[in-house]
Amino acid sequence: APSSPKLARRLIADWRLPPDRVRVLPNPHNADIRLLRLPPPDGARTIGFYSSVRLFKGIHVLVDAMRRVFARHPDTRLLIAGQSASSPVADTSWGAFLGDRMIVWRDTLDWLRPRIARFGGRVEIRGFVSPKDVPDYLGSIDIAVFPSLFDNFPGACLEAMTSARAIVATRSGGMEEMLGEDDGGLLVPPGG
Repeated sequence: APSSPKLARRLIADWRLPPDRVRVLPNPHNADIRLLRLPPPDGARTIGFYSSVRLFKGIHVLVDAMRRVFARHPDTRLLIAGQSASSPVADTSWGAFLGDRMIVWRDTLDWLRPRIARFGGRVEIRGFVSPKDVPDYLGSIDIAVFPSLFDNFPGACLEAMTSARAIVATRSGGMEEMLGEDDGGLLVPPGG
């Protein structure tokens, strides 16, 4: 069951399900008190990606966008946190996923490393962040970016919101509902 009304509507439309057969189950978030105690950032120098490192999470879109960010703001850094896993590196669209057309799989970080290398020390790969270390990671970034091509209702976004980080996220899945239209963060189209 989806935890987002937007995704429920998508399931009903894409899979032609009867609306009365789809239930939205809320994603409860019990805020870690350490996140609530983090001071708000005093600038916007460190951008953080915090999720599983897979292409459907849009990490490749973020890495490509960082070229423009670094050109305009050379003192900016990108921290990538999350466990890498195999991802399709051919067509990563929602339609391709539903049509079972994602045929080339590789470890995401292995595939991304040549793209990241051009940035030198401005990109740091932190790897998996254990739940007990999430407050330290979020305390080390100023902006949390969630560039997912499709997603449900990511807990990482809720944790970033709890820690008073600025958020840039895509209008995919539940993030649009989570962040709202006006004040929760900057929403952009998936892949753009």
